[in-house]
Amino acid sequence: MRASRGEGRSVLGRHRAGLTAIACVLLGVLSAGCGGTTKPPIDRARDAWRDQDYVEAAQAYEEYLATEPVGDDAANARFTIADLYYHNLKQYERARDHYAAYLAAYPTGTRAYEARKRLAEVNVELKNLPEAIAQYELLLVEHPNPPAWRTIRSTIADLYYRLEDFNQADIEYTRVVENASYDELTEQALLRLASIAYKVRSRGEVALPMYERVATSSEDPAVRRAALKSLSEVYADMFRFDEAVATLRRIDDPSEAEYVAKRTAELEKQRSLHTDAPEVDWSKGKGEGG
Repeated sequence: MRASRGEGRSVLGRHRAGLTAIACVLLGVLSAGCGGTTKPPIDRARDAWRDQDYVEAAQAYEEYLATEPVGDDAANARFTIADLYYHNLKQYERARDHYAAYLAAYPTGTRAYEARKRLAEVNVELKNLPEAIAQYELLLVEHPNPPAWRTIRSTIADLYYRLEDFNQADIEYTRVVENASYDELTEQALLRLASIAYKVRSRGEVALPMYERVATSSEDPAVRRAALKSLSEVYADMFRFDEAVATLRRIDDPSEAEYVAKRTAELEKQRSLHTDAPEVDWSKGKGEGG
């Protein structure tokens, strides 16, 4: 049965309307005739950020900055996209580039301190430790004596320690503890200084007062126990076995009783062997027992 001419026109009209709707969708509703307008990139970026669509937010901010690279909104956009890449997307190279771009364009901007600090942090994530140190040092030059300067100096010390530059690490940790009351930063620095003195330089006599200060000052039972164990080992290496044993017995945690008893027995045996060993006359060169 053939459709009437009117019915044919109706079907054709519906097809055209459907195609028009599809075209509007494909064009992203760019045409006012389609009944809507496209939001500017900065607005789309903010909307996506609020919706926690961080990939879309970053793309929209990139689009915005490509056309509006300077200005107050651009400064905020540059810092925000750097944060998105750093904290949310973990794309550290892009974060590094955007923090650096922010600092180049706005060296005294309202977010300059945070940008410099985070630029240092992303370089740590990228395992570029020398560059991270350089950025932290720049931070202290650009912002002298900030409230967190000891934390920053401690971080610099940690980075030198990771690089096994123990001489510079020693200098930086010493700056952290100088003229400072005992706190967590002092505690961490003293433990590292003691480790450098004892384990790296074999200077047990230098490490002793540092371990002792931590053992008597720390409010953390685990840190106190660790310091007492290290202190005992330093005494033992210096053949001061009575003090090594006495230090172990200062560990009053019942869960450590077995370790204390076992290590005390070992130290008592070492003391006995040391006491019974023949005296060595080092004046004869190689040293011969008397």
